[in-house]
Amino acid sequence: MSTVDTHVFMRPSAAKVAALVESHSLEAAIARWYWLDKRTIFTLAQAGRAAQGVVHRKTATRRAFSDLDAAVCVEASYALGSMARGERASGVPHNSTRGLFPTRGLDYVRISTKERAQATMMGIRAKDGDTDAKANIERRREHELAVGEVLRRALALVGDQPATGRYVLPPVDAALRESLVGLPGTAIGAVFPALGPGLAPAAPMPSKRERAVIAAYDGGLGVDVLAAEHGIQAGTVKSIWSDAGLSGRARRARLKTQHMATPVVEAPVHPRLDNSRHALAVRLARAADRAPMEALTWFRADAAASRHERT
Repeated sequence: MSTVDTHVFMRPSAAKVAALVESHSLEAAIARWYWLDKRTIFTLAQAGRAAQGVVHRKTATRRAFSDLDAAVCVEASYALGSMARGERASGVPHNSTRGLFPTRGLDYVRISTKERAQATMMGIRAKDGDTDAKANIERRREHELAVGEVLRRALALVGDQPATGRYVLPPVDAALRESLVGLPGTAIGAVFPALGPGLAPAAPMPSKRERAVIAAYDGGLGVDVLAAEHGIQAGTVKSIWSDAGLSGRARRARLKTQHMATPVVEAPVHPRLDNSRHALAVRLARAADRAPMEALTWFRADAAASRHERT
């Protein structure tokens, strides 16, 4: 029932939870929003306080990364569009950002549903041995690490950081330019657009299979046939075309128009031999010094051909 409740009831804002915890206690907030678990209520309250600049003081716990690692992780998540990418860029353990964001009063950074589906398909193709997919994933990982290094050098130039909210990056000046020497321009541009070409993670390079499906767009094969040829679902064929900016509806309209414009050529129908033609065939066989029975063989073959053409 708790799962149903979370879909039925409206999720409270972090500010509202923090206000109730402050005025009446955590237990009151748990009772008020009973369909949420205690950990979620605590996280919302913490995020609400952090958004107001109030730092929650608690007993220090040992963690496997430094404050600089945490700063790189958060800012890389924004630069790359995903918390998981930020973790890889900074080298912190997986899921560490789930604690870092609410502590600073920040919303989680997530990729879109479409991007997630594309990333999943890319991983599946890589596991199946697709060299293009493997190369694309490797290129993304290299870019993530480069962005992490840009942020690490840049954040090291800043003294005190605010306890809540986004981390402060240094101004674009000679000191920053000098510190970033040797790093890829695409990674620099992802963090500091004024210093290099900005790069939202680049669109993945189409695999061999995807290129073949895209090339077949101008052909006349049906979607189901193409899907069977390449061992994929018909919906995947349509998705590949859509990602390439090709319209399945426009293709169907084109094929329909071509089909209507193509003249229908009817196969010639050979008339069956009647008795008079049969007699003529016998006379011709004798004139050609052939056995008369050959005329009957011709007649039967012609009759069989006529029946086959009609069916």
